Amino acid sequence: MRWAWFCMMIVACALPAHGETDLRDLKAIVTAGQPSPLELLAANAVQQQLSKMLGVKIPVTSTAPLEGRTIYVGRAATISAGMIKANELDALHSDGFVARMGEGRVALAGRNDWGTVYAAYAWLEQLGYRYFAPDLQVAPQLKTTKIADVVLIEEPSFAFRRGVDWQLRGTTQEMIGDPRIPGKEAGVKLWIDHTAGLFVPRPKYLASHPEYYPLRRDGTRGVTRDSDGYVHLCLSNPQVIRITTEAALAWIEQQRERKYFFISQGDGHDWCQCDKCLAMDQAPGVYADRLLVWANHIAAAVKAKYPDKVLLALAYVGSDEPPLRERPADNVMVLYCPYWGINLSMAHPLTHEFNSQALAQFKGWQRVAGDQLGVYDYNLGYSPSWFAMAEKIKWYKTQGVRGIFLLGAPQPFNSDVQLHDGAAAVGRHARST
Repeated sequence: MRWAWFCMMIVACALPAHGETDLRDLKAIVTAGQPSPLELLAANAVQQQLSKMLGVKIPVTSTAPLEGRTIYVGRAATISAGMIKANELDALHSDGFVARMGEGRVALAGRNDWGTVYAAYAWLEQLGYRYFAPDLQVAPQLKTTKIADVVLIEEPSFAFRRGVDWQLRGTTQEMIGDPRIPGKEAGVKLWIDHTAGLFVPRPKYLASHPEYYPLRRDGTRGVTRDSDGYVHLCLSNPQVIRITTEAALAWIEQQRERKYFFISQGDGHDWCQCDKCLAMDQAPGVYADRLLVWANHIAAAVKAKYPDKVLLALAYVGSDEPPLRERPADNVMVLYCPYWGINLSMAHPLTHEFNSQALAQFKGWQRVAGDQLGVYDYNLGYSPSWFAMAEKIKWYKTQGVRGIFLLGAPQPFNSDVQLHDGAAAVGRHARST
């Protein structure tokens, strides 16, 4: 089974092609004259894995050989060679790709550069290559080098697909803004997703401006835990809005090659209880409206300067109940988080009887966010089964979910459970790395 495909939920079209190609006739892997880093990544992956399969290292070059067959990699190279048409690629969704093999030549290209990387791996899979984990990839020696011609056209069912690093065709870490880099410069320690502590760093503001942080029920202001990932903010304070917007823009400028950026409250329930923040809420304890007022203000500034970026907001512990007034801006994807206490059975879809409260929240957000709704799912670290994970992802697809963030690794990758057959070697290897 292709476990590495779990996060992609591929919609694939494999078109019939006549004839075959002898891989021994391939003499060069050709890119554009000035290939992008990702096109080179794709070309080098093809070179590396083919060398294991064939015992021959095919050179990567920007010049097609006068004799011999060629593998073309990337949009410019494949279009120039007449192997793929521009309108074929433009018709695809983001990250979609075409992999075509015919007349002794191979063409690998995506609508964007990550699509080209995915095309390279999809074609390698046609030859028998398998990816189980970063340090466990199988490239078997080929028993025959004559391969039937094929055309693959694939698109992801989810625009945003993030899990742990053993996935093959998900949204990679290089596509997601990393708050830990500017966080280190600001003297704060962060995770990848809770970013309020980056925008208003405690070392800079806590002592001099406690009003930037939540008012507690006991009348004091500050942060509840000594951890930057747990920082909440007073979202009614105009200076907080200004500072966070400027900080978000500076972060995106620093990582302009990335597409997705978390604009999110701190972990935990430490929402501000000041009168002005409470006045932003449409019902007691429902903090989603104030969250979206904040995220949408940042989103407007980001859209004006960086229209290709997508901001990720968290519907999470306090903002998990859907808003009664606000709606997410069109460059904001809301990730609904079916958290503990609400989602009582993480090993089942939200339709399970134990998850009725989480299902009601999800449906509420579905009405509010439409195709801007994603899910931040927790089952992987706690569910013993790949099949439960697959069932949930398929259900999310039927609900029109746009993105999925999967937290953790499946239980067989984390424990000493006894596996069987070929899976045992995978489990042992993963536990040792």
